[in-house]
Amino acid sequence: MQRAYQKVPYPLGSEEWKSFVNFAKAFYREAVEIAKASSVDVESYRALLNATVSPLVYVWEQWQLMGSEKRLPYATEEYRKVLERHMGEAKKISEQIGKA
Repeated sequence: MQRAYQKVPYPLGSEEWKSFVNFAKAFYREAVEIAKASSVDVESYRALLNATVSPLVYVWEQWQLMGSEKRLPYATEEYRKVLERHMGEAKKISEQIGKA
């Protein structure tokens, strides 16, 4: 199934964007390491990279689906504070629901 082009409202320049860039770099670094670990010819190597490296829009989609805890390793200091605040608020709400 081929995905169509999506117009995505990236939060360019924000702390979330900077954190996402950290995630994307790790994602692509892992794809390259997987390809390097294979013992294949150059054409197969290229095909393997094409299969494992997604366009940025799809990496962004993965980022959007990640929970706050999974984003923490990639978060900038400022974005980490935001995530921790959100996690704290979610925990309080969860506790209130549990008491009800």
